[in-house]
Amino acid sequence: MIRRLPILVALVAGEPPASFASRLAWANGLSFASEFCADQGFALQSLADGEEGALSILAQLGGVDRAKLLRGLVTKTSTGQYLVAGQLVEKRWITRRRLRFCPQCVAEDIAASAVGGAAQRCVWHIPSIRACPQHGCRLHEDDSYSHSRGPHDFAGRIRDLGLEPEQLEQLVVPQAPTGLESYLARRMAGERQDRWLDDLGFGAVALGAEILGIVDLFGVGAKPKFLSESDKSQAGARGFEILSRGELGLRDLLGAIHRDAGSPVSLSRRHYGCLFNWLESHTRTNMNP
Repeated sequence: MIRRLPILVALVAGEPPASFASRLAWANGLSFASEFCADQGFALQSLADGEEGALSILAQLGGVDRAKLLRGLVTKTSTGQYLVAGQLVEKRWITRRRLRFCPQCVAEDIAASAVGGAAQRCVWHIPSIRACPQHGCRLHEDDSYSHSRGPHDFAGRIRDLGLEPEQLEQLVVPQAPTGLESYLARRMAGERQDRWLDDLGFGAVALGAEILGIVDLFGVGAKPKFLSESDKSQAGARGFEILSRGELGLRDLLGAIHRDAGSPVSLSRRHYGCLFNWLESHTRTNMNP
């Protein structure tokens, strides 16, 4: 039987298992989560990959319900596909290596539990979510990376930044979550909200809203990769409004595209621009209800 660790930390809602292990390691005297996991008979990467054995051991060590631990699971399901808090996401639309976090969440975590440190949240893995749904501030991104620590030791990576409370406060940039961001965050928390949207794939809503918004605000000829994060956020908000209207919203947008093309029904690829490119490259699984 696996015994609980002598010092425990509380599992934070929406926290990935690897982050939980990172905080348990620090609380029990180890700076590196990889070392902590190795001492317990599994690899930190096993938690990041969602291996059943490693997850079961971690739940027992941390004294948490396994089902609750799995709510924050981030794991690869197939080539090019990840499951993030129960939502299927294409690999290219998930951020794992780059450090993204809400400065206020991190500051509050450290203040509440200096023993365990800061907890990661699943929503920070989703590029379409650019603002913290709890604090209404922009998510901060840091490009620093330690090969010895790796991408999944979140509490350790935050400690490596050496940010004092006043420095974290300086990173806070007020930014209210858009309707799209709020919807995605609540969906990842397990909430049912809108039957039309809930029946669409998570990626279809997240990226589809941005593309539809880009077409509506900037035209079919716009190049998403050249737009600023602010532009993409604005586009996501607009596209979410369109998607929220269901079939009628989509028909109205397509009608506008056809009118601009000078044809009631245009089959030319150039008349659909970035919308056509996105649909062509998108995984069909994420488009189906």
